[in-house]
Amino acid sequence: MCRTALLILTSFLVFTSLGCEREDLHYDDGKEVNQDPPAGSEDDDMLGRVARLLPGEWKGSAKMDFIDNDNQWKHNRYDEVTLSFSPITTRGMEGDGSESDYEGGKRVWKMAFKWQVDTSDVIHLTYADGRRMVSTSYNLDDNVFNARFVSTDQLETDEYSLTRSSQP
Repeated sequence: MCRTALLILTSFLVFTSLGCEREDLHYDDGKEVNQDPPAGSEDDDMLGRVARLLPGEWKGSAKMDFIDNDNQWKHNRYDEVTLSFSPITTRGMEGDGSESDYEGGKRVWKMAFKWQVDTSDVIHLTYADGRRMVSTSYNLDDNVFNARFVSTDQLETDEYSLTRSSQP
């Protein structure tokens, strides 16, 4: 019980500290409302870069290290992984996405996620099961997306080596 409470408190503190860096988010009746910075602001260069580079479909491999339900470290490696990013705003700073992992040509896992890139270039993924992953370490250009994501509860690390397979 004590370990669970500590884990929840730690996750809450990490998540709230990450959210403090967003200056372009405002809340209305408890719901997050995105308000893009005004045109011509210093953020325009970064916003244009993310809008141009992240959306689309990426394929490659992934290595995943995580603690399972039995508190044992597991290590998975998938040679076939697809990540898709679709923007939901014209600036491309957030959107919907999905991840599919394959073994022997058969899909073994698929999960939807919401993605967001904050003004510090940190990529946030929130999966449908509630898991939150954050990447501060990535290489992203027109054709390559290599990233290391760490869960906000520190119980999972995913490393992706991907190339672009399609534009949005």
